[in-house]
Amino acid sequence: MKNIKNEKNKFKLFKIGIATLPLITLSFLPISCTPPKSDTNKITIEDMVGDKVNITKNPKKVACISRTSYDLLVAFGLEKNIAGVFSNIKNNPWTKFFDENINKKATLQYKESEESLLSQNVDLVFSPEKYLSDMWNKARIPAATISLYHNNGFKNYVYYYADLITKIWDSKEVKQKAETWKNLMQKAIDEVSQKISKSNLPKKSIYYVRGDKNRGINYTDNGNSFIEYIYSDLFNLDYIGKRFINPQPSIEEVIKANPDFISLGGTYQNDLRKTLLKDYSHLQAIKNNKYFNIPLGLTPFEQLNIFSSAFIYDQANKIYPELFKFDVKNEIIKISKIFFNKDLSNELVDRMLKGLPFNG
Repeated sequence: MKNIKNEKNKFKLFKIGIATLPLITLSFLPISCTPPKSDTNKITIEDMVGDKVNITKNPKKVACISRTSYDLLVAFGLEKNIAGVFSNIKNNPWTKFFDENINKKATLQYKESEESLLSQNVDLVFSPEKYLSDMWNKARIPAATISLYHNNGFKNYVYYYADLITKIWDSKEVKQKAETWKNLMQKAIDEVSQKISKSNLPKKSIYYVRGDKNRGINYTDNGNSFIEYIYSDLFNLDYIGKRFINPQPSIEEVIKANPDFISLGGTYQNDLRKTLLKDYSHLQAIKNNKYFNIPLGLTPFEQLNIFSSAFIYDQANKIYPELFKFDVKNEIIKISKIFFNKDLSNELVDRMLKGLPFNG
């Protein structure tokens, strides 16, 4: 009997222990009346090739490796958020004039290594090509492709990057400056396209010499770019670069095309101009004095940039002098003051218009 009572007592104690265990356990659990917060500092953006990238909002260390990504950031007031810049942009003498802190920024290569970007704590890369974006994203470095081209043409992407900037950074100043730039651009686009569309002038051809690399007269642009949009859509020209399979056609193909106009852009444009006049004087564009340069600034004007409205006006004056007499100098001076608070002298504006370096 004594053993049976002991067993009953043990059973009671066991039941009490089981009953109190949840209470003991609960005392160690955190109690919350609200659901966990989502990460409001993250957003998903879609880049120019349609890839979705999850990034930190208001990034503070941006790597501008895409050629067309740097100057709009500086112009919109985000210079301090740039950690590094593609070497070709950084080494451009005009860059130091518009960005006095350029030497404090890292010099980046086209295929900058994952290790290098990680060591610099980069929180966003503006990449020139998809395969590079894929490489950096795989290394958990957020990268968005901001290309000079779009497969469907550039017409619907003129404002893409400016709008993307205002989505990434919460800043009234950034939004105001982006809107100002877009208004200047749309004004130039409307003024030129409307007048040309009413002119009924015969369609002529243009060949563009791409001089941001010293690859000869036969290095060009195959289209689906900003410059092709301006020449083809706005100016109603036959853009010869689209005829070629790759951007480096043979000299014979260029000669056979025998364009009505030839434009030269980029850092090496004046060297290439000498070659053009020496070796291709038999082309009709040379005979008729229908060859001209493209202005140079933080980036070549023919690549989408802060001075793009001035590029439109400048080329309109040169291609259709019978229709347009825009004050390009004033446009450049105005843009410089609005976006960089820099006063450009007439001498400096002339250098830009002639495609010359800042101090060369």
